[in-house]
Amino acid sequence: MKDIYEILNDIDIDEKEFEEACVSKEDKARIKLNLRKTITKKKLSGKKKAIIAATLTFIICSSIISVNPALANGIPVIGDLLNKNLISVNKHYKDYIDVIGKTKSDQGIDVTFESAVADDNELFLNFIVKNNNKEIKDDYVDALMIPTSLKVNGERLDIGSGASWEFIDNNTVRVLQKIHWSQYEKKDKMNIDMDVSELYGKKGNWGVSFFVDKSKLVKNTVKCSVNKKIGINGIQGKVDTVIVSPLTVVIKGTGDINKYVEKKQYVDFIAFDDKGCGLLWNGSGNDNSANLSRWSTRFINTGNSNSITVIPVYIATNQEQKKLPSVKLDVSTAAKPLVLSINADISLKIKDYFIEGDYLVIKEAMQYNGKESLRNVINIPTYLAVDGNEIKEATDDIAKNLYNKYRNDTQPICIYKIGKSRNIKIGTYDGSNLTIMKDKSITVKTK
Repeated sequence: MKDIYEILNDIDIDEKEFEEACVSKEDKARIKLNLRKTITKKKLSGKKKAIIAATLTFIICSSIISVNPALANGIPVIGDLLNKNLISVNKHYKDYIDVIGKTKSDQGIDVTFESAVADDNELFLNFIVKNNNKEIKDDYVDALMIPTSLKVNGERLDIGSGASWEFIDNNTVRVLQKIHWSQYEKKDKMNIDMDVSELYGKKGNWGVSFFVDKSKLVKNTVKCSVNKKIGINGIQGKVDTVIVSPLTVVIKGTGDINKYVEKKQYVDFIAFDDKGCGLLWNGSGNDNSANLSRWSTRFINTGNSNSITVIPVYIATNQEQKKLPSVKLDVSTAAKPLVLSINADISLKIKDYFIEGDYLVIKEAMQYNGKESLRNVINIPTYLAVDGNEIKEATDDIAKNLYNKYRNDTQPICIYKIGKSRNIKIGTYDGSNLTIMKDKSITVKTK
């Protein structure tokens, strides 16, 4: 399973460089071509990919053709992607799944739409693409561009999306598409029409129509008007609203708080439930229409929370962090969780570590006030020394396969090639490029 823009290696990418923008059909074709040109065997570091994957989004703005696909038999409703990325975080996702169960075949390509989960903030679409004409394991971009366009109750929506995926075999990929539509007012009961008119160089019709009912979720959704200003180091913005459903959280506002590419600084958010558990960050984006910069940051809710607290975090990407002293990592015995203290607020937890062949696999999690968080915008890396020499994360094909084998979207992992060495020390940094703006925290009661 991979994040959508893992293929953008060999490029020095600033993780706040990208924003949502409406593109034409011709622009979309150019984007796809450029993405393919960037595919190499080199692997980006796990932490950098996590940020890029959720930040970079597309807008879909094309016409639609309604179809009436045939019902497919034997379709798995809950695939590994839903389990790993959503249900593992919030078990209530499985209570709101709408089964689609439709396959559309054309030009030797099968698209099976398995299921959908929707609330006012987001639509999660689970589907499988199988190309019977050729292998697509190294050419999967087209599958990630589905749908070409989308209508809800007859109204076309210009929507942003991001995706995760996993391969079933060399010809078949399963995709979890995350479609952001919180900017639209929608009815609780929705007839959704999706157009898919081109795949892998072939014109065809793989579109689908299905029904989604989000009325149960809407009853338990809270929309809080905030109107809180944020200002730091020349960055000015305002949090307008926080929308909390049992499944997702969206923070919406105005200003350029997360669009400071030229200054290498920006503001994003971390979020916690009332038990102190950190929510899974699910991406940020900008919409600069009508000469007004609007932005949003999204999270996967933990479920059963009485309140959600969101805290702005100022991040200066051009400010170098200082190394903290390293400690011994004993890989000769069973793994024991190791906590590396950073400051009074945050620490880095080495959750698990093990050796596979010549490689060391490390699973990490950030902690805030002693409570473990899922993947978020706080990116404090680790460093590793083997026999007294610091080494970098491995980027060869074996390391890439291990990375794909063990990772998911919820927490980062690192892969190091250590050979037969067992004299290993691990350390982290002081987080001096971060400012957690606790005085600007916002708490929303959900019950």
